[in-house]
Amino acid sequence: MMTYEIKIYKIWWIDNDKDLYVGSTKQILSKRMSHHRSDCRCKKNKMKLYETMRENGYKFKYILLDSYKVKAKDEQLKWEQYWIDKLQPNLNKYNAVCKVTKNDYDKVYRKKNKERISDYQKEYRSKNQCKIKENKKNNYIKNKEKFIQKAKERYQLQKEDIKIKRKEYYIKNREPILAKMKENADIDKKREYDKIYNQKNMIKRKARNNERIECKCGISYTRANKNYHFNTRH
Repeated sequence: MMTYEIKIYKIWWIDNDKDLYVGSTKQILSKRMSHHRSDCRCKKNKMKLYETMRENGYKFKYILLDSYKVKAKDEQLKWEQYWIDKLQPNLNKYNAVCKVTKNDYDKVYRKKNKERISDYQKEYRSKNQCKIKENKKNNYIKNKEKFIQKAKERYQLQKEDIKIKRKEYYIKNREPILAKMKENADIDKKREYDKIYNQKNMIKRKARNNERIECKCGISYTRANKNYHFNTRH
């Protein structure tokens, strides 16, 4: 289905800002305003907007509120109704039939302002890194159980995909993975050796540290307290 652009506009008077009208059109705005003036001259037309035009004069002001891409008249009326609800114009005697939700409006707004929103978010994150980090931390602490539960549910849903991706990653990076595993194994081996060595020599080190030495000053000290003795007694 082909899409077309519609324009949502507002009509008001400088001398009388209480009177307000919201409309929509797929025409050029200036052309649509010409039609309004033409319809206003027909006194049989009792539309509230035209009665106000005849009272306040034809020199009204108008402005483009927003534009949207739509596929049908119903969508056009939805956006017109959104602005009617937002501005509460007194000259719109009837609703535009359909109503637009805030989600619909936000979706279109984000699409139209994608780059501007992205730039704003980047700037905000750059200026508020510490604040964002702290908020995330507090939010995780507050909702830790929910996060863990969601992670478990997500894992169960993606379990098979994760296995396949891990297998593909291993096949693609087999050599560096094996080299890293060997390196880690050597580190673990050294740690285990150091642990056994320390356990075997613990008694010897303890006996050596407790060995008493006679100082020239006439006071004895243990080998472990040698530095303390010379710093305090000499």
